[in-house]
Amino acid sequence: MENVFPLAAEALHAAWHHLSLPRAVAQAASGAAVAEAADWWRLVAAVVDWAVPCSVGVLSDMFSFGGRLAVDWESLPGYDVLSLPSKPPPVVAAALDGGLLRCLERLMRRAGRDPQGPEATLLQGLAHRLPKIQGHAFWSYLAPLLAYGAPHQAAALLATLRKLLRTARSRVFGADIPVAEADTHERLSLVITSFVICFLTGFAKAIKESKEITTDAAPEDQPPSPASQQLLSMLSCAACEWLPELSQSLLQSLLSSGMASPRLVSTLLLCISLLEGRCGIQPQPCAAANRNPPDDDDAGGEASGGGEAADDGGWRALLMEEVGAVPLLNATLRMVPRVAELDTERRAPLLHCLVAACCAVAAVDRGMHWPAAEAAAGRPKQQGAGDAAAEVGQSVTEAAAVQVPAAAAAGASGTAAPAATPLRSQSGLLLEAAASLHSCGDHHMAWNAECLAGYLELGGDGACEALLQAPPPPGPLASALPPPSEARRLLPGRCANPRCTNLEGDSEADLTLKACAGCGAVGYCCRPCQTAHWRAGHKEECGGMRGNGGR
Repeated sequence: MENVFPLAAEALHAAWHHLSLPRAVAQAASGAAVAEAADWWRLVAAVVDWAVPCSVGVLSDMFSFGGRLAVDWESLPGYDVLSLPSKPPPVVAAALDGGLLRCLERLMRRAGRDPQGPEATLLQGLAHRLPKIQGHAFWSYLAPLLAYGAPHQAAALLATLRKLLRTARSRVFGADIPVAEADTHERLSLVITSFVICFLTGFAKAIKESKEITTDAAPEDQPPSPASQQLLSMLSCAACEWLPELSQSLLQSLLSSGMASPRLVSTLLLCISLLEGRCGIQPQPCAAANRNPPDDDDAGGEASGGGEAADDGGWRALLMEEVGAVPLLNATLRMVPRVAELDTERRAPLLHCLVAACCAVAAVDRGMHWPAAEAAAGRPKQQGAGDAAAEVGQSVTEAAAVQVPAAAAAGASGTAAPAATPLRSQSGLLLEAAASLHSCGDHHMAWNAECLAGYLELGGDGACEALLQAPPPPGPLASALPPPSEARRLLPGRCANPRCTNLEGDSEADLTLKACAGCGAVGYCCRPCQTAHWRAGHKEECGGMRGNGGR
């Protein structure tokens, strides 16, 4: 049986060059050519399913076969996301008919269960090959599959990637480590995080491109095609599934070591900036006529950000609660002195994204008036920069305790910043960022940082010109994204254990949830998850539900 894989891989490699579809002009591809290529993909899926697990062949052969899964679909610029044709390109249709979407999820789940297994090597081959044929690597590769594939399979793949992010080794979030220096588990973590970051980067570029198109290229009076609507839903699902996991991992790395991968940080901060436009909140100008921010008790008709829409579909909750934008930005600002050690090519975009994200969250959260414990502590609204820094230090510690799960915090043994070690004031760090941005030639973003620094030094009082500017519209692509409350309906049923890492089976959609025998209100995929959730607090919740007659 161990000899089947090399023979099958060689046969598939030879057969690919005799297929009609890859050489055909897309518009002229016949149904027979598509069916022939779909059969090729079915054979690939069968080899992955049956022959790969039994193989003891050379790793280079497995690596090469993984690269064979990387096919060059048609490009997907930003405006195409909103105007996809109703039918997929023939080469995409053949891959989907042949089961590529489920095959990819099967590979990922098996690799997650055994990072030293052959499936992990296949994924490394795919990751190595994609940048050579796709402009934006995993974005250009996955987006057409999400747009035209079966919705439940596409959503299941996104959920599987979330679990793989959850199991990623912490060292890959701390620095950009070379693959050669990584152990087997870390190499898989690098592949998964690379997939996610490449996808999010391509998504962000698509949003930017969609802002630059003319009305002739994308008429506003035409609704998105069904394929575009499905892709938009999947993009919202990806934001809901991946951003909280990336944020938690990066925050833990920042609190423990004071540093994180600049590439990962830049991408996450960019996504935070993009989400701000969907939060249904207009910036609250801190003009001279309204210097004092409203008391918490006055927030009846308005949220702390001012002008919150009656229902934004969960965007603000995703950004501020699940992603935890405030503690993440507080921790990221502490990176600024060490960022100065980076070369300009990495330093400039990171600082640009950091200040832009601070402006975005300031617009959502009442102009960087971040110390949430202020009213409860009985501190005066007016405070000096030193008091503000101490208050923010306490806020970061408390927020980090909520943001980082108890299990992760216990494993890191005291990663949260102790209250006895005050953080440097945000205003000082923003001024450092501004000086560095000036040296990189990014004077506009440096000015924004200086404005925010001055605002912080006044303890949240006074005007902040960077926030008085009218925010740019989110753009047609971002505006068309379904809200999290709607997009999440497409995801498979979720285990009640928030730290579930169960990768059994070939798809997340195949996991069966068993209802809690006590309350019946939540479900679990396995006994370990039920035990972990019970110990984490469901014991008390379950008793309360039963006491109130809930089941």
